[in-house]
Amino acid sequence: MLIHDSQTIRATRLIIAIIADIITCRIIQIPMSGWVVVSTTIVLFDQETVGGTIIRGKLRIGATLIGAAISLFCLYFFADNWYVIWAVFGITSFLCAYFFMGSKKSYIGLLGIVTMAILLIGNGDSDINHAIYRTIDTIIGVTFAMLSILLYHPEYAFKRCHSQVIKALDDIADLVDKIQNETDIDNIRNTILPVENRFISDVANFNKNIVEAKHEMNGMKHPELVELYQQCVLQIQRMYRLLIVIFNYELENQNLNDLQINYILLEVLQIIHKITNKETRYSIEIDYLELDQLIMQIHVPALQRVVQHFAKELKKLNLLLREIELIKK
Repeated sequence: MLIHDSQTIRATRLIIAIIADIITCRIIQIPMSGWVVVSTTIVLFDQETVGGTIIRGKLRIGATLIGAAISLFCLYFFADNWYVIWAVFGITSFLCAYFFMGSKKSYIGLLGIVTMAILLIGNGDSDINHAIYRTIDTIIGVTFAMLSILLYHPEYAFKRCHSQVIKALDDIADLVDKIQNETDIDNIRNTILPVENRFISDVANFNKNIVEAKHEMNGMKHPELVELYQQCVLQIQRMYRLLIVIFNYELENQNLNDLQINYILLEVLQIIHKITNKETRYSIEIDYLELDQLIMQIHVPALQRVVQHFAKELKKLNLLLREIELIKK
């Protein structure tokens, strides 16, 4: 396994942060120091990018602060009144579940309840100091998680966005390339399925990285680029849906391997190849003109409209990528 392998880097990053946690806790002798390691592990374990780690760290600190603040309130004012403590715990747990369950910030509700349970009813000697130490432990753990991902092979979601546009375009090109000369319906279905699954996974990862990029320094400096990448995702999804409509038309009309459609798809492949390889604008414009001419020769009005729409979305995507390149310069 190479040191530059993604899994190796992430595992090493986590171990570095945990070692830093242990050394720091030994030096400052902070109580309940196991929660420092827990916080670091939870924040880093399933996050690949700086943006993702920032989001998880914010949620972790926010949830701990909410749970600790409510626990402090109960322990300070109602330390000997367990009826009130149970009532506050129950009401707060209901509100956390109601407002956060099933949302993008569900982690806040989950950890808020867990924090209150640990501090209020987890053991018999809960006091104000426990709530304070729990908060400090969390902040230390999140801090080392952030330092680890920033200093050791940092992976930025913002930088991933462009490569993911190209990857999604390559998925579409791969789908066209594998199907256009196929004549057996069963083979087509078997071919489409793995490519579809990969495309869906790539788009999901793309959307995730866009969200994470908004929390990174470059994403905050250039929100217009993040917005353009978000528009790119929409264009790619539209293109994919239209492409499936074209293939379904061929299947339903038992018109597989139609020469006219094949010529159009070949032109589309050529354009995608030039977009992904940053060919000259003049060269691509000629291809668009040739594509428009081929589309006008389609005699079925409904199919012609679908193919025209596909070409239009492809042009929009191309323009978005040009705008991104201009802003980067």
